[in-house]
Amino acid sequence: PDKHQIEISKIRRDRREMAEKLAEHPHFSAQKVTKSKRCFLASEIFTDASEYEIQQIVELAESIYWMKSQ
Repeated sequence: PDKHQIEISKIRRDRREMAEKLAEHPHFSAQKVTKSKRCFLASEIFTDASEYEIQQIVELAESIYWMKSQ
């Protein structure tokens, strides 16, 4: 694999770890939680992440949470 592929793999791994952390947070599954609230929570936890990264992390966390709750 070239440097670009290695970097992409690292980004995916990092986002996966962040999403798992977010999905485990007690507020993530609170009653009446919305996507905007989850994005706000993620932005508070991952302060260096861009708006795009926050969206990606939240979407992945929603899938992770769904899989774990089944």
